[in-house]
Amino acid sequence: MLGARSGGILTGEDVDNIRNMLFDADAGGDVVFLVNAFAAYAAARLAIEFVLPGKLRGYTHQQYVVTLAHQVVALPVLAVCWAAGLLASGGSASGGPSEAPGLIYLLTGAYVLSDSLVNYSPISAAIAGSAGPPTFSWG
Repeated sequence: MLGARSGGILTGEDVDNIRNMLFDADAGGDVVFLVNAFAAYAAARLAIEFVLPGKLRGYTHQQYVVTLAHQVVALPVLAVCWAAGLLASGGSASGGPSEAPGLIYLLTGAYVLSDSLVNYSPISAAIAGSAGPPTFSWG
C-alpha cells in the first residue's frame, strides 16, 4: 500500500484524493476518459505498427499516422465544436460551458502518454553511451 497508514510515501489524504479521482461519480469521469483514450491511442499505434512496420525518415509509420489523425482530425473537430458551442455541458441548448477544451487537453495528454509508452527508448544508454550510439532522441 502506498498510504501513510502503512508507512508509504503518500499521505492518507493523497490516497483519498487519488481514490476520489478514479471512483467518484461527481468527478466527471475525466480520469476514466483519459485512461480509455490512452488505451485507444496505444492500441491504434500497436495495430498500425503491426500492419505497417518500418521507418520513414527516422520515424515509424504509426507515429506519422497517429500524429496526423490527432492533429488533422481530432483537434480541428474539437476546435470547431468549441467555437460553435456544440459540446456544452448539459446539451447544446443549455448554454453551459463547453466540454471541448477539457477534451482537447485529455486527448492530447492521452496522445503524449501513448507516444511515450509505445515509442520509449531507454535514456540510460544515451547518457552512459555504453551500448554504442545513443538511441534516445528528444525529437
